[in-house]
Order: sequence, then C-alpha cells, then structure tokens
Amino acid sequence: MLATGAMQLVSRALGGRGRFEDLATALAWSTAVGTLFTLVPDFTSSALGVYASWDPTGHLWMVTVSLYLVAFVVLYTSALRVVHGLDRIPAFLVGLGGFIMYQGVLLLFIR
Repeated sequence: MLATGAMQLVSRALGGRGRFEDLATALAWSTAVGTLFTLVPDFTSSALGVYASWDPTGHLWMVTVSLYLVAFVVLYTSALRVVHGLDRIPAFLVGLGGFIMYQGVLLLFIR
C-alpha cells in the first residue's frame, strides 16, 4: 500500500489521471505474477535446506531472480501506463521507484 500510494502521488504530479483503486488493483495483480517466479527456489530451498551440502545460490537462483526483477519492472510500468496514461520513460521511472520501495519494505519488515 505504501508503494502504491507513493506511485499514485508521483504519477498524479506527472500528469497522470488514474484512480488509486485502479492502480492498487493493477499493482496487486502485478505483484502476484512477479512473485510467482520465487516459488521454485523457495520450495526447493525449503525442501532441501536440511542438507548441509545444498547450495541455494546456483544457476536456478540467478534465473529466477532475473525473471522476478524483469517481471516486476515491466508489470509495474505497464500498470502505470494503463491506469495513468503515462509515457514510457516516466512510467518506467515511477515503476522502478515503486518496485524499490516495495522491495525495501518487504526486506525490512518481512524477511
């Protein structure tokens, strides 16, 4: 909600004309889809984490983290373009900032 509110305020300052409710819905969907890429490494490390020889930082981890980052930035940017009608560059910058804020809150309070 914090990232959505910040993205709403910045988007409106940049000339966006969308509603907060619409942006919150679009970003919730974007967050759900982007988070799906973490299921495989999370399940794998949970299941195999009891073994001392298991290294969760292999190639699978790099691929899923890359997909996670790309999915979030692309989907957040798309949500801003659809809801607020922003151009590509402002939507990308606001979306990237929103993702950084979301990730910061996630890492600070949840992980």
